[in-house]
Amino acid sequence: MLSVVRGYTFLECSQLTNVYLPNVTELMIYAFGRSGLTQADFPKATTVGQSCFSGCGNLQSAILPSAQTLSESAFYNCSNLLSVNIPNVTSTGPYALERCVNLEEVGVLENLQIIGDATFRNCNKINEFVAPKLTSVGNGGFSITNNLTPSLTKIDAPNLKEIGSQCFMGQSYLKTV
Repeated sequence: MLSVVRGYTFLECSQLTNVYLPNVTELMIYAFGRSGLTQADFPKATTVGQSCFSGCGNLQSAILPSAQTLSESAFYNCSNLLSVNIPNVTSTGPYALERCVNLEEVGVLENLQIIGDATFRNCNKINEFVAPKLTSVGNGGFSITNNLTPSLTKIDAPNLKEIGSQCFMGQSYLKTV
């Protein structure tokens, strides 16, 4: 039974479009980087390694309900990612979802406590962000650059204690924190 997808295993596999691996618990560095994935479903994966899905330009949906950690650049530049299901994530590494310019849905992140630097930078289609246990957002966490039009109007994080520099830079529609 496959439980770990090792580093670079499916790197640049451009014809690979859908993956459902129900018993995998760990996804390592660049495991699916720059592949042709459109949908990824890993119900038991607790760790998403560095750049695991980085550059997957066709990826639209990622289902990782058991994930606790999104490592650095895990979904960096997944420009067609619409939704990511990560309800149990407790922390994100720097740039984890940066440049996911079509990301609209992350759901309520019940257990998220720490957002790394630039995790949601240029994710300009997220309207509301809810993370009841969130305590810290790194530098540039939700910043908008490159002349993108922001849509974030509300951050619901009642336990937020630390906000990094340039965290909400460019979020001109933000009304409530």
